[in-house]
Amino acid sequence: MRCQMHDKEMVHIGGSYECLACLADGSSGAAEMLKNLHSHMMDSEFRRRLNEARIPSGFTGAGFDNFVSLNPRALQIASVLRNYCANFDAQRNVRPGFLFTGNPGTGKTHLACAMVKSLVQAGFQAAYASLPRFTMELRSAYGRQGAVDALMSGLTSVDFLVLDEIDLHGSSDNDYNMLYDIINARYEREGFPTLAISNRTVERLTNDLDERLISRILGGSKPVVFDWVSRRELSRAERRMQNSTVTNAIGTTNA
Repeated sequence: MRCQMHDKEMVHIGGSYECLACLADGSSGAAEMLKNLHSHMMDSEFRRRLNEARIPSGFTGAGFDNFVSLNPRALQIASVLRNYCANFDAQRNVRPGFLFTGNPGTGKTHLACAMVKSLVQAGFQAAYASLPRFTMELRSAYGRQGAVDALMSGLTSVDFLVLDEIDLHGSSDNDYNMLYDIINARYEREGFPTLAISNRTVERLTNDLDERLISRILGGSKPVVFDWVSRRELSRAERRMQNSTVTNAIGTTNA
């Protein structure tokens, strides 16, 4: 018995004769629907985990592709960090952490958030935390059963953690101990890198935070110094140059 539509031999299935081509045609719509549903679920899961990463609203669009490299060294650093994330499973046990230092506007937070997004996209748990904000959250959690432990666990248990404004850790011993506990817990577990960000120099950070804490962040690796002119300063210099050109042009016209 042959199928009149496909002119193919039909097969006996479940007490009746069926055309395999007809069955394939009938299931293609369902297969496409399942594919779209799976894609939607994956997108929803990614958005959920990205929301849990708590990237600042101003950097939700930050990525490696839209990082503006102000000079060849900035481009090289971005490339190294991209490769680190692409090979995170192997690299996480090689380099225990990063320390980004340099003036505001040089791209430190952009690249840090790009790393978080890249790792979340790859299925890892990553999180961003502004230390002053986290300190406030921690203080407000005192007295609520399990709240402090939950907040601390949220930072110590993720695969990759960004701690921004690490120099603004607070002035009390409790603030410092909290910071040390987070970094030390991740350092002792191995394979749980911490990226710390500060506008201060490494020397000043070491003096303010103690060499022991800085060494646990870096684990023997060198800090990444963003020592180029910031985008803000570059824009000001460009505006000054434009104003100077216009002034000179007016002066020439008047002459």
